[in-house]
Amino acid sequence: TGNGGDPLMHPDIIRMLEICINKFPKSRISIATNGSLRTTKFWSALAKILRKNSQHQVYFAVDGLADTHHMYRRNTNFDKIIENLRAFN
Repeated sequence: TGNGGDPLMHPDIIRMLEICINKFPKSRISIATNGSLRTTKFWSALAKILRKNSQHQVYFAVDGLADTHHMYRRNTNFDKIIENLRAFN
């Protein structure tokens, strides 16, 4: 959830998830994020890994709209979040 740091920032998170999913195919991965980090390439790769099981979930916490997002989140960019969300979907 990012309460103790954001696991999606780990440089090998995609590989770690691949290993986990392959070793434990019945696992259920749940990720909560504001979607502001990384690139669209990363989000596409994450989606490709997680679509192996419909139980895996990613929750994007998008606060506000383009005109109000800055009031709720600091150091994030609404447009980048929407790009990342689209790349994931």
